[in-house]
Amino acid sequence: METVNGSVEHITFHNQDTGFCVLQIINDEQKKICVVGKVISVAIGESCIATGNWIENKTYGRQLKAISIQLTAPSNLDNICKYLASGVIEGIGPKFAWRIVKHFGKETFDILDNHPERLKEVDGIGKNKLTKICSSWQSHSAMRETMLFLQKHNIGSTRAANIYKTYGNDTINIIRQNPYRLYSDIKGIGFKTADNIALSIGLGVNSILRAKAALVHILEEFSLNGHCAVPKQILLNNATETLNIQADSLTKALKEQLANNIFIQQDIDNDIWIYTYGLFYGELGTSQMLKRLNQGQHPLGQVDTQKALNWVQKKTGFPLAPSQQDAIIKGLTSKVFVITGGPGVGKTTLVNSLVAILKAKDLRVSLTAPTGRAAKRLSESTGDTAKTIHRLLEYEPTNGGFVKNNQSTLNTDVVVVDEVSMVDINLMYFLLRAIPIHAALILVGDVDQLPSVGPGSVLKDIIDSQTICTSQLTEIFRQESKSLIISNAHRINSGLLPIIDNSQQSDFFFIENNEPHEIAKILVDVVSTRLPNKYKYNPLTDIQVLTPMNHTPIGNIALNNALQQTLNPKHNDAITNAQKCFYVGDKVMQTQNNYDKDIFNGDIGFIKYHLADEKKIIINFDGENIEYNYSELDQITLAYACTIHKSQGSEYPVVVIPLHTQHYVMLQRNLIYTAITRGRSAVILIGSKKAMQMAIENDNSQTRYCALKHRLNGSLPEPIIKPLQKS
Repeated sequence: METVNGSVEHITFHNQDTGFCVLQIINDEQKKICVVGKVISVAIGESCIATGNWIENKTYGRQLKAISIQLTAPSNLDNICKYLASGVIEGIGPKFAWRIVKHFGKETFDILDNHPERLKEVDGIGKNKLTKICSSWQSHSAMRETMLFLQKHNIGSTRAANIYKTYGNDTINIIRQNPYRLYSDIKGIGFKTADNIALSIGLGVNSILRAKAALVHILEEFSLNGHCAVPKQILLNNATETLNIQADSLTKALKEQLANNIFIQQDIDNDIWIYTYGLFYGELGTSQMLKRLNQGQHPLGQVDTQKALNWVQKKTGFPLAPSQQDAIIKGLTSKVFVITGGPGVGKTTLVNSLVAILKAKDLRVSLTAPTGRAAKRLSESTGDTAKTIHRLLEYEPTNGGFVKNNQSTLNTDVVVVDEVSMVDINLMYFLLRAIPIHAALILVGDVDQLPSVGPGSVLKDIIDSQTICTSQLTEIFRQESKSLIISNAHRINSGLLPIIDNSQQSDFFFIENNEPHEIAKILVDVVSTRLPNKYKYNPLTDIQVLTPMNHTPIGNIALNNALQQTLNPKHNDAITNAQKCFYVGDKVMQTQNNYDKDIFNGDIGFIKYHLADEKKIIINFDGENIEYNYSELDQITLAYACTIHKSQGSEYPVVVIPLHTQHYVMLQRNLIYTAITRGRSAVILIGSKKAMQMAIENDNSQTRYCALKHRLNGSLPEPIIKPLQKS
């Protein structure tokens, strides 16, 4: 990090919506410095203090990539004149700027702030012009005061710009009244930032405002780890231990949150669980709608199942095993039906057969999956159009809601959902309420894979409730039985070590090494040289590295950097954003859903072009070129390697997985099982046998505080929910 001081000489670029700017600064030695960063407002002549890192840009040369830009009013007469002449104040142009500064000198800003009526002393400024100047200056001063207030409380220029854009001139009042609104209102500002501001403006450690915000924060932290609720005592203890809040304040805060229906409590498993209103309603609503949907007659009506079985086997040319035939009968007669099982057990064949029969009977079938990658696979296997759940429900990014809901249901008779293990409780709730009551629902997924990233254990709870008709497929079919990927996945799922065969004919390999840095070197060599030379795999399009964690020498971040340097050697034309550095040719991944671009979290593409003059890049996703502005670079990350969690719902020709005891926190059976089942043609494990054994033996994946199973099987009463009130 370096800090530069100077004055703004030229504004090369400034986007008032995002705050992104490219500024030319003149320092005390009269040196020109290019600064890139974010500010809500900037004018020529302003004094500037910028802190950041130096980067090299092909077009603009050396630049300071600023994480903080502080702008203050200029002090010398020349810069004061430039500042007023820049157009920052309505009614003052270069001519009047020169006259004002000539008349008032260094007292100019004091006159504007405290004695604006004296501006009439300047030739040409009458009553109307004075009114216009005063109004503009007051608005500008309020913005400047707000930015200085935020900077005083250690808010960087990027976040300050986002805050001011949200609250405007009310920013200071809002923050003083309740700084924790920042946490809930503004994307990118977490509880810690809001809490630091709260404490710095004098809010007490045990204030009721802080205690209420802390409880919300802890519940949200638990939801990020997959929980729908938190036992009451764990919630209170966590707030006391991590934030040093007294028990009395927390108890009072919890009571108020419950009284206002911000939180809901319920007796579950001989304990009191605390929910946020939204997650409670999502879990309860999912249960109620599954029960309602499961009643009545299948939209197919009465059907000769044996005739249907004979027809579909003849049509596809594949004889169905007894277990598959049984599953098809269930699928044709059950309003809600679950298909689960590991790789190679015929889930795809079963789904294709069911869809063929249903469509032959003129039923409208909607195919969907939680991610774009999973939807694409479903579409390829069935030959029919499949959509993401968000696309099926017609998500509207402007208001964050869905067009399809209980008032405007889907125009369908059967909904087939693939990769249900990835669906969290909220998304399942929104999907179910859009399914018409006459329709049938088929849920497909591998219950032994990693659960959803979001809260809930939907597929597991539905199966464990024993209230929804389920076919659990276990038989590995002959064509798949020769694959070590398939057989080893099932061995691992049963707690057994995989069979290792490093011969050229194998599809499952293990390279043993116990040193993390050596594992990283071997992995880069395997991806860049060995696999391409021996098996002709393309290291960019055919091979995906999957790692348990982001950090450590064999984590996602380090491996991406190493693979980028090897597979796409650095050149001068760098594209930078925060700590990320991209180049044309890089393999990248979208990290959030972007409905305007029709690109979704986990989609992988390649940077095709860098339009430096236009501050844009073009990324190719599956043959389609998508344009990204510099301000959107935070939506992408390098994808030579990605976490196993990010790989859910995908398949790759070759998967390479580093394993070491440094990953011990994440070494669980379902994690390794999920990673291995992502590989289609080959899986290569590189690392220590001890780490592999630790993972396979660890079947104690964290139990989530979720009660969908209890709600489905009737062991929990359904409470009456009062309307949500503001607190």
